[in-house]
Amino acid sequence: MTAKPEDLADSIDYEVMAAFDYIIANHDRHKRNILVRYEEDGARKRLFKDEYGAQMIAIDNGTSMSSKDYYGRNAAITGPSAELTYDFEEKHPIQVEIPPYLISMLKTGLENSSGFDAQKYSAHFNPNEIEGMWERAQKLLQSGVFLSRYNEKFVLGQ
Repeated sequence: MTAKPEDLADSIDYEVMAAFDYIIANHDRHKRNILVRYEEDGARKRLFKDEYGAQMIAIDNGTSMSSKDYYGRNAAITGPSAELTYDFEEKHPIQVEIPPYLISMLKTGLENSSGFDAQKYSAHFNPNEIEGMWERAQKLLQSGVFLSRYNEKFVLGQ
């Protein structure tokens, strides 16, 4: 059985991708830029919650690291980040708790953020966007729920 991105909505990869897309301000995640790697031996079943032994990999992050585009666009946010922050049937923001393993990953990332050499990436990313990336990671950690521009003001009371 081969898995599709929509089949893996309950996987750890799906949750990580939702947090990742918010942190890097990516509004353009959809099933054509999610690669699904399938393991025949099923070894990943022990590590991930999916029944397929599959791994989701985020590809094509070309619209990332632009807060202006992320917050200023009328284009819809798609993919895991949208689905974990907005109820499209009822048309309102939602709050989905970030699981403990992901909270731990966020803490570790933020604890190690001082070792990130922003100068090394300054040719590719505006320093303000790198700072914004760390701020969004901090907001995830502080709120304890998945965030996107769909629910951020609702959750954070802004």
